[in-house]
Amino acid sequence: MNDREARALEATRTVIVRALRAREVEIQERIVTHLRTTVPDSVGDGSPEYALGLSAAVAAALDYSLTVLERGEAWPGAVPVAVIEQAGRAVRNGVGLETVMRRVAAGERLLKTFAADEVDHLPARTLDRVLSALEVAAERLMEALADAYNRERGQVASSSTAIRLATVRRLLADEPVESRELTELDYELHGAWHVGLIAVGTGAESALGCLKTAHGCSLLAVSSGSGDIWAWLGGGSELDAADIEVHGPGVSLAVGSARRGIEGWRQTHREADGASLLLSRGRERLVRYGCRALLVAALQDETLAGWLEAFLLPLRSRADGEGILEALRAYIDAECNYRAAGSALDHDRHTVASRVRKAEQLLGRPVRTCLPELDVALRLHELKIGAHTRRSADEDVTRIAQRSRRSWHDLSSGSSASRVTNSSRSLF
Repeated sequence: MNDREARALEATRTVIVRALRAREVEIQERIVTHLRTTVPDSVGDGSPEYALGLSAAVAAALDYSLTVLERGEAWPGAVPVAVIEQAGRAVRNGVGLETVMRRVAAGERLLKTFAADEVDHLPARTLDRVLSALEVAAERLMEALADAYNRERGQVASSSTAIRLATVRRLLADEPVESRELTELDYELHGAWHVGLIAVGTGAESALGCLKTAHGCSLLAVSSGSGDIWAWLGGGSELDAADIEVHGPGVSLAVGSARRGIEGWRQTHREADGASLLLSRGRERLVRYGCRALLVAALQDETLAGWLEAFLLPLRSRADGEGILEALRAYIDAECNYRAAGSALDHDRHTVASRVRKAEQLLGRPVRTCLPELDVALRLHELKIGAHTRRSADEDVTRIAQRSRRSWHDLSSGSSASRVTNSSRSLF
């Protein structure tokens, strides 16, 4: 474009802008009416806040577009605040981003029509060049609106998540919660059965959704802020925790027992939270509290843990202690059957029997009289050995144990919730 053409283009744009400025109020009103007619939105247009904001946003966008038309595409002016604020109103009033974008496009087309009417003598090619600035203005408006919309949507989602978590924490601590907050949880607490869950992993949300569908029950799930999800499956009839399985790769699940009512809702969460201490070992993707209750108790109670460590000390202190412990583990797992235990260890039954008898001599009692204590003591010992051989796993256990202690300290302060001790640190 030579200088003469550039000056002619600038002069034509000036003529158009002056004519449109003289009709600016009328054009603004017609654009608002046009948007509501061609791109209707019953939700947003039904909100007084959004309707008023739309008029203000159209006025600001019209002024901005005319300024770009007058000064050219290179003008660096920012998109008006009134336009940006309307994106936030759209999010809060449930207006979709597609609707917002379509309204910008519709407004641009109508404004082009008004502009073309002022210079109807121009050839089509020249007119397109003159009005190209309005296309640039619309693109900038759309980009700014999309950024503001997505930013506001993220903030609203984050705020909603935080509010739900705060409500759940108060309920767990038996603190007062407003009826509105209970309604927003959309989950029956008082008359239903519940199974508490702690889900860990990148596919945790999807896995919980699969469980909800598979069992035909309600789901309450909140991100704890520590990388895991607290969840409850609920319904009018009792759900067997033994039927719950892990869905999807990369997901680990701690499961409480089925409990009823609001107190049961709290109890099953405490159980799942305790069971989650064992997920960090990486050996099991599914831990049911009902199958590991004593082991979880030992992890949470340093007095019990110390007693169990001392209980095994006569065996661990011997040179052949690991062989004795291995035989005891197999013997208990085989339901006190020497032949089955020997088969599992690739030993004959007499070797296992000899080691079990040696253990009984060292313990000063028959093994059958202390099977629960021995079983938990052996599992704690296995966790300790595993921590020595896998340092990274040890750090994970400490992190999760500290998280559990912090959360339950917060919940139990001033309430009847169980306190978690510093046992995990002493064990590992």
